[in-house]
Amino acid sequence: MEKLKAGDMTEINLAPKTEAEDVKQCIAMICNTTRGSVPFMRGFGISGEFMHQLTAGNENNIAEDVADQIHRFEDRVEPADLEFEEESENGGLAYTVPYNIISEVNEND
Repeated sequence: MEKLKAGDMTEINLAPKTEAEDVKQCIAMICNTTRGSVPFMRGFGISGEFMHQLTAGNENNIAEDVADQIHRFEDRVEPADLEFEEESENGGLAYTVPYNIISEVNEND
């Protein structure tokens, strides 16, 4: 099982070497994009309600939104239950997305 902590990926690699790297980057883009901010893909990303206000009590709504977006835009993975932790700096929440890659592309093709 792979894991990605939302907000950890800061650089975009336009030529990922493996499918695992590509998948991780795609999930990071989903988790770090505010829905409505991408022209021609207004449904892509996490609700602005959760994006900038990750607070305790919203875990179920955040998890549902993230899982819905991953199912919609990254069909090579099956996400598991999000893992939440409190951030002491701002009193909010941080979350990690555990996932399994369900399709492997033959990299020799």
